[in-house]
Amino acid sequence: MCRAQVHDSSVIILTIMLDGLEPLVVIQHAAQDTRSVSEIFPKLSYDLTELRPHLSDQEHLVLLRASPDGRIFMRGVEPGADRKNVTRWRKIEMGDIALIAWDGYVRGMGEVVLRTQNPELAALRGGSAGHQYLYFLRHVEPLEIAYTALNRVLGFKEGNNFQRFTVMTEAQSKSAIGCLREIRPLAAALVRPFSVDYQMPEDLDGWQETVRRLEQSRLRRVLLGGQDEGKCALCGRVFPIGFLVAAHIKKRSLCSDAEKRDVRGNIMPACRLGCDELFERGYLRVENGRMRCSSRKPMSGAIRDYLAPLEGTTVEGWQTHAKYFEWHLEALQ
Repeated sequence: MCRAQVHDSSVIILTIMLDGLEPLVVIQHAAQDTRSVSEIFPKLSYDLTELRPHLSDQEHLVLLRASPDGRIFMRGVEPGADRKNVTRWRKIEMGDIALIAWDGYVRGMGEVVLRTQNPELAALRGGSAGHQYLYFLRHVEPLEIAYTALNRVLGFKEGNNFQRFTVMTEAQSKSAIGCLREIRPLAAALVRPFSVDYQMPEDLDGWQETVRRLEQSRLRRVLLGGQDEGKCALCGRVFPIGFLVAAHIKKRSLCSDAEKRDVRGNIMPACRLGCDELFERGYLRVENGRMRCSSRKPMSGAIRDYLAPLEGTTVEGWQTHAKYFEWHLEALQ
């Protein structure tokens, strides 16, 4: 999901690939003191020089890259008495679509480029640190979609007024995006390719951690239904999410465009404790739904001990990945 390419002696270009992953849709009402449509966008737009003292180096560079004109849209969420807004906010990722609602209509749409918790910025934007759960948008443009039309598409009650901060489910998001594409087919937030390039100095180690967290959050969303732990597709053991990777079965560099986008077919959760690396190197393979261990690879005692319990075990749900496991088998011949 991420590759690094040396650009010069001081910069690495990191490309986060979003192939095959539909964005979620976020909808939030404009500020309560908004009195007219003309007020909405100016209240949300900020000059990056104003925000810079309160941003980390990584955050500033991401926003600068995302908004070459030096202006960015910033939205904030209060945790709420039950803190459910924080749970919703944590589902937001780079590339998701954010809608701005006000007075019976969706008034704007943009693309999420960063999410961060920052009380200082929250105070700067509204005089209160309460809305410290922030997300930033680019490609923001005006819309005018009646709540009733969107409610109809989403299956919500007709009188729903979107007063609550909402992060839609995958199914709801797909329906909402379909509606948005019918109304605004050339909107930049919808037609952009699902990849984002950022130039980051090599000494910003925190960016590597940002990429890792993004990969893990996508793994949770697509493969594990948002859970904090999951099962390795190969050995069947359950691990915390940090011990699983989104492993391509067919090498990504050899995939067609359709295969790259086949997230659920071509990607599986594999554990970092051995299965991911051993599958990649051909020590493990899946044949007719059962694990098989190579007899041709050089093995130490530790590798042999790891593989022995896996020989002949059934791979749960292997049919979903069948054609890619067949490719992997042929590649090992």
